[in-house]
Amino acid sequence: MAINKVSDFLTLIQSSGTTYQGDESDQVYSLIPSFLESGETITIIDQGGSNRIELAEGLTITSSILVHNEALLYLSNGSVVNIRGADTFTFAVSANAAAGITGADKDFPTFALDVLGQSLPAEGESAVTVSNQSVIYAGGAVDIIPTDPTDPTDPTDPTDPTDPTDPTDSLLTQAQAKSSTNATTGTLPTTGDSPALESGKYWSSTNVTYSYNLTEPADYADEDLSGFIAFPDAAKPSVEASFADIATFTPLTFSEVSVDGDIEWNAVAQSGNTDAYAYYPGSGISGDVFLNNEYTTSEQYTAGQSPFFTVIHELGHAMGLDHSFEGDATLPADEENITHSVMSYTDYHNYTMEFTLPGNSINSQPVSSYYTTGYALYDVMALQAAYGVNTSHNSTDTTYTVGFGTTVQEVIWDAGGTDLIDASAATGVCTVDLREQKFSSIDVKDAATQAAEKVTEMGITSQTFINFINDQYTNLGDQLYTGEMNLAISKGVVIENVTTGSANDSVQDNAVDNVISTGAGDDIIILNQGGFDTVNGGTGTDTVQLSIASSAAQVEKQTDGSYIVLADSFAAQLTGVESLQFTDTTTTLA
Repeated sequence: MAINKVSDFLTLIQSSGTTYQGDESDQVYSLIPSFLESGETITIIDQGGSNRIELAEGLTITSSILVHNEALLYLSNGSVVNIRGADTFTFAVSANAAAGITGADKDFPTFALDVLGQSLPAEGESAVTVSNQSVIYAGGAVDIIPTDPTDPTDPTDPTDPTDPTDPTDSLLTQAQAKSSTNATTGTLPTTGDSPALESGKYWSSTNVTYSYNLTEPADYADEDLSGFIAFPDAAKPSVEASFADIATFTPLTFSEVSVDGDIEWNAVAQSGNTDAYAYYPGSGISGDVFLNNEYTTSEQYTAGQSPFFTVIHELGHAMGLDHSFEGDATLPADEENITHSVMSYTDYHNYTMEFTLPGNSINSQPVSSYYTTGYALYDVMALQAAYGVNTSHNSTDTTYTVGFGTTVQEVIWDAGGTDLIDASAATGVCTVDLREQKFSSIDVKDAATQAAEKVTEMGITSQTFINFINDQYTNLGDQLYTGEMNLAISKGVVIENVTTGSANDSVQDNAVDNVISTGAGDDIIILNQGGFDTVNGGTGTDTVQLSIASSAAQVEKQTDGSYIVLADSFAAQLTGVESLQFTDTTTTLA
């Protein structure tokens, strides 16, 4: 099947299940029922030039789904057209006196209101469904310019434009037919996805209340508490930040009440090695949290410090999360750490070093300043399995700017849109995996790199001191924050695009159309999941790795210098890539 650009300004959509991305020119996209397959979806994306959508030969819209800048139109022949960036188009509407429609091109808001009878939702609002419409577009037939079978540059199909396997289609056209887009989510978490963390005890309401106890409540008489103090104001921002984090990925809301909240927050003296504790929902003093009364200052509750992390951990219990290391199920030994779950006691990649120069000496101190300020991957999945997902958080096009020190055990929950992981400022190595439930390492700086940066920062020239600083970073081992595994994509999340920085980076694609740009450095791009990917390797010597034999792929150089790679399960357009690595050989690209 092909998308037929029959003139410089007219594009006849002749296939289904494909995506057309326009150029900077003015275009009319004409949809004709005889060329559209029932039950299939076409996606049109064109934000350059002045563009128009036109339905011809009496084609009608039977229903639609609208967001603030996108339309999903269900047509009378059973096909569907998804218009991305619909606010950049006009819509050709024929006069229909009975329906009160005047014949004119209408912009998207006017089209939605006048023709579909629905005001567009604002950005971030839920989509709206318009049912039982019968809207007639421009009714005139389109004159199709005949193709020239003797012209090898003709992008149209001179034989059968509806046959996706026809070898007379250009390789680019065949590659575009591999397009796969998913603007929403994949498979969402369910019970059993994070068994080590699932207690089975959860709140039944989607609105959970909380309160801060200033004096000891009477119903704590049997708790044998000591050192009860008014809950510190300094701790409240960390509590509210933790509630806010949960609200980004679940449909829960949290409301403060003056007394007797579902979750009551307390500060008391702790005994032994205990730093804090909390109850599950519905057991004991259900959901209540007891922090250490020794932590009372804003400095102690600074984001990234241990007391802040303790709040996150104890609230996890109050929401129904179990420890990751006890109970009927536990995390595997190589995952039983705080990178995978805040319900672990095992520190991992969360320390750095601080140095002082008193007199002619140097002192060092490991500092736990890289504790996460939000829930980790398995926690997010477990809480979503218990309470459901937030379907509106980051549901439009979102850019995630990431880098060393600013991205610490971050979990991306994204409900839709076309999204970008932007690591373009990174100077350390980036290893990015766009697949769901996978970790990426962004802007990695190992012990030697951090030690060298610290030496430069402090202006140290003594080799003895330099050796000492190197040793202190090295001795932290796995506790040193390096940027390894500092970003995770949660289950059900689709992130389409990524840009990396100046180091020797690697990127793994996912099953939808990806735009992958790897900047400077000798980069590796792994393509094996599907879709029609666009890769720009930038400068350096870059390699695309393919998990197929060379005989299973077609490779063709385009007039713009890019290469099209086409295989059964995926396709890609490559720019700035120097070699293709197959399972049996490596091909150098000119």
